[in-house]
Amino acid sequence: MNILITINKKYVKQVNILLNSIQYSNAKENFNIYVLHRDLEESDLKIINNNLDLKRFQIHLIKIAEKEIQKFPVHEKRYPVEVYFRIFANKYLPQDLERILYLDADTIVINSLKELYETDFEDNDYVAATHVKKVLHKLNEIRLNIKEDEPYINTGVLLMNLKELRKVNIEKEVKAFIEKNEKKLLLPDQDILVSIFGDKIKLVDSLKYNLGERTLNTYNINHPKNQIGLRWICRNTVIIHYFGRNKPWNKQYIGRLDCFYHKIEKMIRKHAKEKVLILSCGTGGGHNSAAKAIQEDLISKGIDTDFIEYLDIVNQRVRNNVNKLYIHSTRENGKVFKVVYKLGEIYQKTNLKSPVYALNFLNKKRLYKYIIDNNYQYIITTHLFAAQSLTAIKKEHPIKFMAVATDYVCIPFWEETNPDDFVIPSEDLKEDFKNKGIPEKKLLPFGIPTAKTYRQPYDKKDYKEKLKFDVNEKYVLILTGSMGFGNVTDMIKKLYEDMKQVNFIVSCGHNEELFNTLKEEYKDSKNIIILPYTDKISHYMKASDMILSKPGGLTTTEIATLRKPFIHTMPIPGCENYNANFFDKRKMAIKCDTIEEVIENTKKLLKDETLQNQMVENQEKYIRKDTCDKIADIVIREMQKK
Repeated sequence: MNILITINKKYVKQVNILLNSIQYSNAKENFNIYVLHRDLEESDLKIINNNLDLKRFQIHLIKIAEKEIQKFPVHEKRYPVEVYFRIFANKYLPQDLERILYLDADTIVINSLKELYETDFEDNDYVAATHVKKVLHKLNEIRLNIKEDEPYINTGVLLMNLKELRKVNIEKEVKAFIEKNEKKLLLPDQDILVSIFGDKIKLVDSLKYNLGERTLNTYNINHPKNQIGLRWICRNTVIIHYFGRNKPWNKQYIGRLDCFYHKIEKMIRKHAKEKVLILSCGTGGGHNSAAKAIQEDLISKGIDTDFIEYLDIVNQRVRNNVNKLYIHSTRENGKVFKVVYKLGEIYQKTNLKSPVYALNFLNKKRLYKYIIDNNYQYIITTHLFAAQSLTAIKKEHPIKFMAVATDYVCIPFWEETNPDDFVIPSEDLKEDFKNKGIPEKKLLPFGIPTAKTYRQPYDKKDYKEKLKFDVNEKYVLILTGSMGFGNVTDMIKKLYEDMKQVNFIVSCGHNEELFNTLKEEYKDSKNIIILPYTDKISHYMKASDMILSKPGGLTTTEIATLRKPFIHTMPIPGCENYNANFFDKRKMAIKCDTIEEVIENTKKLLKDETLQNQMVENQEKYIRKDTCDKIADIVIREMQKK
């Protein structure tokens, strides 16, 4: 069964309630749900999907491009542009669909849709109900110049004959009609459809298929001896429509039909699974990778867990701008990032709330609504921004959350957060976090979480063969970071010139410019492999004999978890310096601040097996592989309490 919905972000929760009502009242049917929109994001889809059986419900988001919207003859200064989506739906829907049932987001379904959906069109383009009586119809006849026998329908429930509608140039007809009648329009979608398709509409009973509070009251006033009540509605009505301003999610609702809406809400809460939400932020790849590692482990233990970027909930445009600013700050060897980080450290000593906290404080209502709408019992965050917003929420609502640090230092402003538990990378960092104001009882030195692929035993030779490498030759992997940062071209050039007997693998991350530059420069070189972004980077890490890496907290931990000899190359000033120093001090890696140091130490480490073994032994001593298990133990304990 095909269902059409056209919405904006304001009605996402209502769509979830509508779809759940369909699920409860149509237990044997499967549905394809087509959602036409212009502003929905991944976080909205999660709300729409909440508590749905996704084996029975296939959700298809169809975004209407802005250039398409610009073609619409009237825009949202007078009414939402989404009203046009249903009028032009046949243009945007798959061309093999022959019929579809459109439902407004303020409808719910309380009985089987099968009879309505299978209604014979009898050469009509639409099947719908009318709420308009004779007197009002007469006014509409005059206003819109429609015929007496052409019904003025309510467009909140429309069975659409797509096969026939494709034969009509709807855009041309709508444009011509609006140009002629724009000042007469009251309810544009209804006025347009009635005026253009009035003689091609089949009517159905509004008491069954489009029952609203006003419709019910009007019927009962006109039929005092044969009034219908809630029992009749339960047995006979299929679709309830909360049209007008009288909405059941508002406290001032007037009437009786809101009981059906609230019944669906209660059923959703009753059947909702206990879920964990993991929040991160895409400023660099490490925060997201740590979050996904935790999610992977919790799901493997049977815990329903969602991961989403915090700024996706707040605003996708904000997220894109924040990520761009971060990338910009790391250019030219991190000059801007260095200044910003240093200012953060200075501000940290003032004990004043930071501007960063103030910005994230503003997002608390939207984040809390998302948590409640999706029934999350416990939250984990691997990023400061989300932790600050959760802290603001916690002052007003009883939520529990865990913060997970992904760098080997207490970065500025962690002290402004108030998680119930705070996972830090090492026992050796407790003093740093305590000195910055984090209570010791909250600190859990479990390590930085890494994906299962890094924690499992592996055979280097097997991975060399899998990647078609010569098992008898040496391979050095160069990781420039998930975003491909760093002035690596000079470093690669000098490494290649000095060590032609070594094979180099260069991972460029998402930096397409770097990839294209290196690919062209070394196109004739047999012992340099230039990689674009790949989700199989762990295979190359396992196959390599040694790794050169930027000192990101997560990547560094992944390498050490694999027990690999490696070198930190030219840290970006700030947390990367702290990461590199932590590993260098414990002889788990070598820190190099210049290209000359990189070349000198790469040669040395490749030749010195004793040094390699010492590194691996120290990695085994300081870097845990049970981080995700330890985090899961806390989560399970908290979920059991609830």
